[in-house]
Amino acid sequence: MYSFSFAPNPDWASPYSGWREIWHYADKVARDHDCLKYATFNRKISSATWDEAAGVWRLTVENTVTKEVAKDFCHVLINGMGIFGTPAYPQIEGINSFEGKTIHTARWDHSYDLKGKRVGVIGMGASAVQLIPEIQPIVKDLYVFQRSPTWITRRALTFKYYTEEEKQKFRDPVYAKQYHDNLFQMFEARFNLFKKGSDMQKEYYDDYVNRYNEEVKDPVLREKLLPKYPVGCRRLTPSYNFFPAIQQPNVHFHTERVEEITPTGVRVAEGVGAIDLDVIVYATGYDSTMIPFFPVTGRDGLTLKEFWKHHQEGYNGIATWGFPNYFMTLGPNGFPAGSVLPTLEKTGDYCGRAIRYMMDNNVKAVMVTKEAHERFNSTIDEYFNGTVFSAGCGTWMKSKDGRISTLWPGTQTSHRATLDAGPKWSDYTTTPFAEGEKRADA
Repeated sequence: MYSFSFAPNPDWASPYSGWREIWHYADKVARDHDCLKYATFNRKISSATWDEAAGVWRLTVENTVTKEVAKDFCHVLINGMGIFGTPAYPQIEGINSFEGKTIHTARWDHSYDLKGKRVGVIGMGASAVQLIPEIQPIVKDLYVFQRSPTWITRRALTFKYYTEEEKQKFRDPVYAKQYHDNLFQMFEARFNLFKKGSDMQKEYYDDYVNRYNEEVKDPVLREKLLPKYPVGCRRLTPSYNFFPAIQQPNVHFHTERVEEITPTGVRVAEGVGAIDLDVIVYATGYDSTMIPFFPVTGRDGLTLKEFWKHHQEGYNGIATWGFPNYFMTLGPNGFPAGSVLPTLEKTGDYCGRAIRYMMDNNVKAVMVTKEAHERFNSTIDEYFNGTVFSAGCGTWMKSKDGRISTLWPGTQTSHRATLDAGPKWSDYTTTPFAEGEKRADA
């Protein structure tokens, strides 16, 4: 599932490969297809401004090593930042006062040794559920601070390491495709889980509650860990070793609010008081607003930050009104459930077709129409009101105003079909070059 269709990998170690193996796969694909010659590293975009007359984006670019600032331009700007790029930190008094080691799970320090340390983990989402079983055996004391619980689910597939015989079968493209397609259809069939009141929702809820009852022996701890919202409202987090880890004697579980970060640790509400720590780990997720860290100024001076001040919105998760020649990967409502790699591949294909159309038809600028933009967004709220995503839980899937602004309104199959059929040029305005005008080269 974590492979591009044009670069199948028969050598995955298991159905649940770790981050290192996935990273090495992506790096190999980039090198095999000679992509790195097009990449410039250690650069940060400081601003992007649409130049209407020239039909280009004017960029300010900082060299993060030398701090030199340069000007550049592009005819088409594709924002590939996605959703999970900028770490989010909690709003806690004194957050910058801690004198020990601080780590965010999105910026892990692999050089730091946690062995024998008193470690506090703030947050209880997917990152914490993956982290806690890994560090629990080596730390002296592990303090876990939960604001709200998350569903700890069973793995969809049994963990195992593929044998050499199985890997050899994966080298047969017909067999590999059938294996992939069977997995894909299995996950797609579970989409009914996310519909309010569905039989599948009730079945999974009962199954997971039974699992909590079976695997968490202390009824007080079990009550703290068990979510009070439907299965799937927040991201489902499969784990086979979280429950054993959280019940170890060196783990101290708190649902009381962290009132303050102090120079020596944390101060916890409801009479718990001060807890001294050597390390604070923020497992508090990402800023999922999708607003770039640099100002993006489109047509007539409109900025993305202003346009999205209440919630993010776009068109098919890939474009947005007011910003010509601007495309996004995993833009607003462009994130279907499932593996992200096929989504990125389909987005890349879509952008490639758009650019080819502009080149072949002497087009200076393309921008989704306001009508198409609004038509797409008018269906969002109606669709998600019938799903568990709209239930009362805090989640990165929602904007500040509570709107579901990240997820695609449907299955991954429907998302792929929509992008495969596009661009639908009747949903775009196109600005041709005037007679004698040519594409800007500076």
